[in-house]
Amino acid sequence: MKNRKAFSIILIWAFFAFAISCKQNHDRLQIGVIQYANQSILDSVYSGINHEFSKQKDKYQILYQVAHGDPILNAAISKQLVKKSVSLIIALGTPSAQSVINETKTIPVVFTAITDPVGAKLASTMEQPGSNKTGYTNMQPFDKQIELIQLFKPDAKKVGIIINSGEANCVAGMVYVRKALEDLHIPYMELNATTAAEITACAQSLSNKCDVFFISPSNTIYENLGAMSNVAKKKGIIIVGGDQTAVLKYGSVGTYTYNFVEMGANTADLAMRILDEKLDPGNIPVSRPANTYLYINESAAHDLGLTVSDTLLNNAVEVY
Repeated sequence: MKNRKAFSIILIWAFFAFAISCKQNHDRLQIGVIQYANQSILDSVYSGINHEFSKQKDKYQILYQVAHGDPILNAAISKQLVKKSVSLIIALGTPSAQSVINETKTIPVVFTAITDPVGAKLASTMEQPGSNKTGYTNMQPFDKQIELIQLFKPDAKKVGIIINSGEANCVAGMVYVRKALEDLHIPYMELNATTAAEITACAQSLSNKCDVFFISPSNTIYENLGAMSNVAKKKGIIIVGGDQTAVLKYGSVGTYTYNFVEMGANTADLAMRILDEKLDPGNIPVSRPANTYLYINESAAHDLGLTVSDTLLNNAVEVY
């Protein structure tokens, strides 16, 4: 705990030094970007944001900071961006969006990669978020992800899910995950974890009772997918769901998800439109990606003795 606090203090002072060293460039509009954690979805969203803004370097200056999943640093970055009176703030992930909204009611805020904007109190309604904010939700197509469990393993005995009940995004998303599982009469079991060590312990415990792992919508889980994946490989457990990176790198046999780089590009376009056209964010409906994409890891499935149907392979945009 002491080491974590010391690390937080170092990061906070590093950010303050960075902020002080960034002299205001009156020829460019400053855009603050705060990302809650380094995990694959948020990293991909930022990649899209950065790519779009890089096309107009003469017009916009990006001040980008990551809170590394640390609530203290998250709050400090939010306060500093507001103190600098940036022209607009883009917040990646629910905790960062909530922190920024608590700090300002005047600076335009575009949140993105938010599971449940209304439930997280970031928007009054999806149609009219209100006040100074709007953005993008990444509520995953959990029903389609859960259907993959039946397609890959029709005789699944029990699905193990590691959650973080302290994350509003995870709590909101799990409502839909549970409903999808119950609708298909698939038994499941949940364990709570907040650190990489706890995720490993939970995965080991679940592996004794479950034959499938499902990736929950938790920043903590996405930051530490390797911990779950390592246990799954040793125990021969199937992993289903997650984002494209989960399929490509962490052994998920398949998922339906969004193109998060594309979401980032759309987020940047929305931010620029708000500034260029002097729009009221609160009157702009929260958006959701129009397209979902199927990703399959045929190699991982083969290693687990699973056969992937031609239908799935033909419908996938990427097969690994």
